[in-house]
Amino acid sequence: MELEPTLTLWALLGRATVIFFAVTLVTRLLPKREIGDNSPSDLLALVIAGGLVADSMSVGSETPVDFLLLLVVVLVWGWVIDWLQYRVPWIEKLLCEAPVEIVRDGRMLRRGMRRELITEAELEGAIRRAGLDDVGDVARATVEPTGEISIVPKA
Repeated sequence: MELEPTLTLWALLGRATVIFFAVTLVTRLLPKREIGDNSPSDLLALVIAGGLVADSMSVGSETPVDFLLLLVVVLVWGWVIDWLQYRVPWIEKLLCEAPVEIVRDGRMLRRGMRRELITEAELEGAIRRAGLDDVGDVARATVEPTGEISIVPKA
């Protein structure tokens, strides 16, 4: 087993960094529902995308050291982004979307539902899971940054 990297450290660092931020940008542009609540086709797309990203990062890499260095770079960038979001408020605002309101005072807000690609059936299911019978029983429903729908019942 060869322990000498086939690419320079800077080439590996640059490649992994560009790919990491490109994937971060693409996932930031997706509706929250697509990230937080995955259907089978969503999972398949994620697996395929992961394979494509892995291939693009590892082109020209042939040794285990190359792959370990790529992995370390991606994990470190993930930690750095989390740390920056925690420490620097404007970075958190830049990278984390605000919740999107989809029900107010018992009325569906179609604009928010359209933005997050939430169907009536999905909303009704979330309302039932919250122990309510009808959208009229809901004071407020929002799609959280995680993709989860939170329901606040009317008093």
